[in-house]
Amino acid sequence: INVLEQATRLRSDLALSHQENRELQERLMVSEATVHAQAEQLKDYRDLELKELMERVASLEAQLKSTRLEGKGQAEEGKCATWPG
Repeated sequence: INVLEQATRLRSDLALSHQENRELQERLMVSEATVHAQAEQLKDYRDLELKELMERVASLEAQLKSTRLEGKGQAEEGKCATWPG
């Protein structure tokens, strides 16, 4: 192979390498965008789960407080009913 043929082949190989590099860069950008979008979805999901959990805890705390107050009120009524006076 003479020098001219080698140069032509090397130019062709270089052009193919550049094209492959561009394609890989595009795939990388798509993958990064996908990962970013999925990370945002995960964050949104976690935020929603946390909000729902906090609402559930608040509801349970309110129920517990209500139950305690009802129990206290009944105990107070029981004391008054049995109090001699």
